[in-house]
Amino acid sequence: MTLPSGTPKSPAEVLIEQKHSEYASAAKAYRTLYYATRLAAGLSAGLLPFVVSAHPQFALTLSVVIVVCTVVDLVFGVREKWQLMSRAADLLTIQRLRLSGEYEKYKD
Repeated sequence: MTLPSGTPKSPAEVLIEQKHSEYASAAKAYRTLYYATRLAAGLSAGLLPFVVSAHPQFALTLSVVIVVCTVVDLVFGVREKWQLMSRAADLLTIQRLRLSGEYEKYKD
């Protein structure tokens, strides 16, 4: 791998780039999972009172969706992992800008 100036990247720069990509991808995945579980649980909870008497089987399905979404959120700490990975990607970006001498340009 080479830098835009044509100089080859050091092994540390390659590792930082790989980790940044890994953390950014993980942050996106956790963000998607977080919002998907929240949306599914919220919509299911909102619909549940309206279908309990008319469609008991559907009400049971909505109840299971709420339980599964709540357990996934609590056990896996999706929001916390999203925040952690997002922060790690941000810190790596800041460090890369500092190393390249461009940090002051993007600071604000």
